[in-house]
Amino acid sequence: MDVPTFLLLLVAAFSCKVAAWGDVGHIVTCMIAESFFKAPTQNAVTDLLSATGLNFSQSCTWADHVKRSYAYRWSAPLHFADTPDNVCGYDDERDCHFLGFKNVCCTAAVYNYTSQLENQRLLAYNRTEALMFLSHYLGDIHEPMHMGFLGDLGGNRVRVSWCGTKILFTRLYQGRRGCRGRKFGCPLRYAEEGVKIACGWGYKDVSQNFTLADEYFETRWPIVKFLLARGGVRLGGILNEVFNEGAVRNYE
Repeated sequence: MDVPTFLLLLVAAFSCKVAAWGDVGHIVTCMIAESFFKAPTQNAVTDLLSATGLNFSQSCTWADHVKRSYAYRWSAPLHFADTPDNVCGYDDERDCHFLGFKNVCCTAAVYNYTSQLENQRLLAYNRTEALMFLSHYLGDIHEPMHMGFLGDLGGNRVRVSWCGTKILFTRLYQGRRGCRGRKFGCPLRYAEEGVKIACGWGYKDVSQNFTLADEYFETRWPIVKFLLARGGVRLGGILNEVFNEGAVRNYE
């Protein structure tokens, strides 16, 4: 199935029928990323996923499903990073934490799993999981409400009416500055972008028990498409650099 077909599915996912993009958004992001893979990247990804029975785009939803299991429940806080209420800027020291533990958020996860993936000395099993985690968390950073406000848990405590149904606001989308000197991507900058989009567009004109009209969908849909494309291009660039020696950074 090609990317335009999945974009049509995403429209449906972000509609009255299903008020979330969920798996489909991650699949689209990874299909876009795969379209930019160089041959060594495609070969490496295929090899790492061979034991899972999943293709690349399918593997990008894995992290969302396993976080509900006992064995992987520790990974749940790695899907987001929230700022203090009404603060429209990301600060890694302040915002990347969970229950008092520092460096527990999606930006830290991107750094961690990129490092694991580039480490040829790790067992293939560990690198396979690193690939699936990285590909998913890079998508999460580009979902606006994964970079929301701490007080409402990124929209998880805000209820709105959408097409006659009461839903959690974040469900509508589930569907430190600089790069720390690292060479693979820049998740801190991506997080900063995400917080500003959440403030400027996600939360804008939304309040507790508010009824969302068609105008909300029509004005946010172009932003959703842009973020999917941006996430896919960046993920493709990061993986090309991991698996291709001498690759040029072209995904910022």
